[in-house]
Amino acid sequence: ISISGNNLSGRINMTTGTSPGLGGILFTVAFSPSLLTAPNGCHLQQLNGVNASFSDFQEVAPTTTGWSVNDAFSALPASTTFTFSYLCN
Repeated sequence: ISISGNNLSGRINMTTGTSPGLGGILFTVAFSPSLLTAPNGCHLQQLNGVNASFSDFQEVAPTTTGWSVNDAFSALPASTTFTFSYLCN
């Protein structure tokens, strides 16, 4: 995982392993520094045309320390890079 940006917006690059499983946390974004108030939500926009349904990604409600994204419905393709933009508001 690589993240560029700030607490409220930026870009995420994530590469899956050779045998990605189904379900669970894909990645966590930590706010630095922590926020005084949690954002209402953090949203992803997939930027590359990888063959995975965007519905596979489920954002978890943010806290004052960060937020995470889960693999919701199916195993992701192996050794594949996903690129997202994110926005927290």
